[in-house]
Amino acid sequence: MNKNKSDELFDHIKTYMQNEEKEIIDLTCRLINMKTENPPGNEILAAQVVEDFF
Repeated sequence: MNKNKSDELFDHIKTYMQNEEKEIIDLTCRLINMKTENPPGNEILAAQVVEDFF
């Protein structure tokens, strides 16, 4: 049975997420811990976390 493109993409993303699980969780935790209350919010802190990640 041939896989269609969406199945191939799903498999690729799933594999990537499994391989990078710790890094994804660490980034998510860092973002959750940033003080970005709404309103008014201070999104610059979260943006800095993402910038540091990349």
